[in-house]
Amino acid sequence: MPFEVTLDRLGRVGDHNGDDCADVYYYSRETDLTFFYFGNGDWNMSVDLVNQGEPLGSGNSRPSFDVFGDFNGDGFDDYLTRRVVGQNDSTYIYLGSAIPDTIPDMIWFGNFAFPATLSVDINSDGSADLAVGQYQTIDVHLGSQTPSFIPTFVLDFPGCSEGTVSSLISAGDYNNDGYDDLVATSDACANGFGALQLYLGGPWLNPYPVLRIEGMSSPPFNNVPIWRAIGLGDVNGDGIDDLAIGCQRDINDGRRGRVVILSGDTTLHIDASEHPPLAQDFSMSIYPNPVNGVATIRIEQPLGSKPSELAIFNLLGQTVNRFTLAPGTQSLAYDASALASGIYIIQAQSLSNIVSQKLVVLK
Repeated sequence: MPFEVTLDRLGRVGDHNGDDCADVYYYSRETDLTFFYFGNGDWNMSVDLVNQGEPLGSGNSRPSFDVFGDFNGDGFDDYLTRRVVGQNDSTYIYLGSAIPDTIPDMIWFGNFAFPATLSVDINSDGSADLAVGQYQTIDVHLGSQTPSFIPTFVLDFPGCSEGTVSSLISAGDYNNDGYDDLVATSDACANGFGALQLYLGGPWLNPYPVLRIEGMSSPPFNNVPIWRAIGLGDVNGDGIDDLAIGCQRDINDGRRGRVVILSGDTTLHIDASEHPPLAQDFSMSIYPNPVNGVATIRIEQPLGSKPSELAIFNLLGQTVNRFTLAPGTQSLAYDASALASGIYIIQAQSLSNIVSQKLVVLK
């Protein structure tokens, strides 16, 4: 396959079709197309799927980590792509299955989830959690059967007025408490010398890091800026996951960098006097689907919640219909006969959650 290093990208999408073989992709920036190759025992690497948009991660001129994981906990790895809708970057999420398709399962209109990671299970529930870097904050969306674009937790990324987070990735279980931890870096912090911050996982998240390291500070970082970090697993065999930190441009030799490995530390912990509230239960089902007439949209939400909103979008991000729903469980008979054949996104939003599903209209 022809490959242009400065424009094209290669990366991984985990096991997107659930056959226990790793899958990879090749993205062509010239065509804005991604070609997927599903692993197999025969090494038959013909193209299995072609999709539009750029998968998040694996930048070549500015490398970042691949963004894939089992966001909805069904045993298949999922991935995210960047698509331009109108004049705005949007994030499309494709859930894995035994027979994957190119129809997005969730669309985050007007929001580009980058940098991001799906490599971490912060609350150890078996679903990958989505962490997205923002300006001086990190949004954490807990994985579930009905993932939401409203963050469950917002982490603080203090002391970095120069810019936003550059990289997010799992640190493994750095303090050996049974929960994955999250490491964030920014090469713009600390006057351009970079900084690293570590957040501990758990059933709830403290918004503040338990560890912060700046480049060009104390040994072994006194001569090098901080660039990236990643969890390595247990390097020294003590049963605790360790952390690798990539540094660049040694001031004594600008051609060289270094990798610093920090041993896991069981003394790191957070004290909690109270737990912040999690998102309320909120679910949606659609029947029949596909539909060529009236579809029943069933919404379940707590009786004590505020009214929610139901919106229907086409794949261009344009609003087709919008409704206000009262609290509690209710069903809406939606007449889809006026819609053209195609794929639509049904999105229900409350104050604390969003659920989305595809509606297929056939004429």
